[in-house]
Amino acid sequence: MRILVDLFRALKFVFLVTPLLPKHKKTNGETLVFCWLVSMRSTMLVDLLFMVAASRRGAKPVVVLYKRRPLSYLFLTFFKSFDKYYLEDYKNKVGEVKLIDKFEALIENDKSLKNLLHYSRDGVNHGRNVMSTVLRKLRCSEIDVKNTIHRKTLLDCLVESHRARSACESLLRDLSPSHAVIVEKGYTPAAEFYDLCIEHEIDVVQWLGAPKSDSILLKRYNRNNQREHPLSLGDDTWKKVLQGDIGAKEKDVLASIEGNYLDGSWFNRQQLNEGKNLYSASETLAKIGIRPGRKVAIFFMMQLFFTGRAFSLTTRLG
Repeated sequence: MRILVDLFRALKFVFLVTPLLPKHKKTNGETLVFCWLVSMRSTMLVDLLFMVAASRRGAKPVVVLYKRRPLSYLFLTFFKSFDKYYLEDYKNKVGEVKLIDKFEALIENDKSLKNLLHYSRDGVNHGRNVMSTVLRKLRCSEIDVKNTIHRKTLLDCLVESHRARSACESLLRDLSPSHAVIVEKGYTPAAEFYDLCIEHEIDVVQWLGAPKSDSILLKRYNRNNQREHPLSLGDDTWKKVLQGDIGAKEKDVLASIEGNYLDGSWFNRQQLNEGKNLYSASETLAKIGIRPGRKVAIFFMMQLFFTGRAFSLTTRLG
């Protein structure tokens, strides 16, 4: 039944989108690579819309997938003009045992894994990528190297990260893309792909659901902002704010954001703002019994069920 539902959705999508494909292939020499190494079907469909738009402007869109899964990528078979590349075709297993021995020694004297976090090679931050991937796989908040399962998962992911780097290096060499479009850039093997794009100065754009309902956000990355969150503000924006350099355009933006909060269309993924009351700073302070003027640290904790991370924000009320 699931296969039939997917087939129906794919056919419906194809029926709506394929008429938008250009009838004549005219390329401008640019190759746009879309990374589907860690992706979901819903984001793939959005990417296909971007690919159609890119092809209409003369660019050559290609898609990178992890392995051949005909049923999972059923809808992609209808877009024969888009070339497909598979990471599994580039992976090299030579030296895998030696890698495991090397990583055993690497973490043996690093029980806190602080050194591993900063472990990198050839522009790829293997430590950061691997630890994020392990926490996601294990659905835990920290890695215990004394735990047999944790240790094995960590070592396996380290090997996989190195193999992914080697495979992505060869893949990018073959493709020589001018641009890369990516959704997820924090987990192996997409993280290695992303790091290498930055290392080779390929123009990288990440997109995701925007804070505003029914909108998407796009952020361009380079060496200077490689590790920034897509929702973060750039240094130039912070500078303008701190200097008070806010004109009419910026004020309109701020008014729009305030309106989005008031009408519930800001950060309303899964309708989480439904049925909520909004209180002013003074009302909030009074309700929780804090005197005005006191500094308050507010921690927004995400149980690391999904990402294995915690985010915190310190602010001042009143």
